[in-house]
Amino acid sequence: LAAREAVSRGGDLAAARQAVAGVQGSLLAEFTVPTLEYLRRGGRLSRTQEFIGNMLGVRPVLRFDAGRLQAVRRVRAAQATGDILAHLEAQFGREPVAVTIGHAGRDPARIAELRAAVQASRLNVAQGRLQLLGPVIGAHVGPGTYGLMARPVLA
Repeated sequence: LAAREAVSRGGDLAAARQAVAGVQGSLLAEFTVPTLEYLRRGGRLSRTQEFIGNMLGVRPVLRFDAGRLQAVRRVRAAQATGDILAHLEAQFGREPVAVTIGHAGRDPARIAELRAAVQASRLNVAQGRLQLLGPVIGAHVGPGTYGLMARPVLA
């Protein structure tokens, strides 16, 4: 998207590459899962970890670091959206940002909840987007997985 924006403003291939590099350095994307079942099935959690996580109502917040999916912290399932938004707010403050809501599945009520949470946050959302996550991602982390991604708006 950043490359497309750079080209639409009259930039060349070098400008598009520079825009992509800028986004890579400034994008913050975090995800969480509604159930631990798919992480266990994929070998990322043991049955014991799944059981304890479900018993405590705890879910991982996931982030890509150097191309690898990493659990960066654990939060109560009901507080995950607020936790992710708090990290985005800490990263970007009142800087204008482009926010993408990623959701695995087509749950209009859940998507509306996520939109409302972003709108109610302290983020200065200059651009918004919804990205449905495909079945490959859903197969690995489960339907209902969602994430919030933000990056500064390119000037």
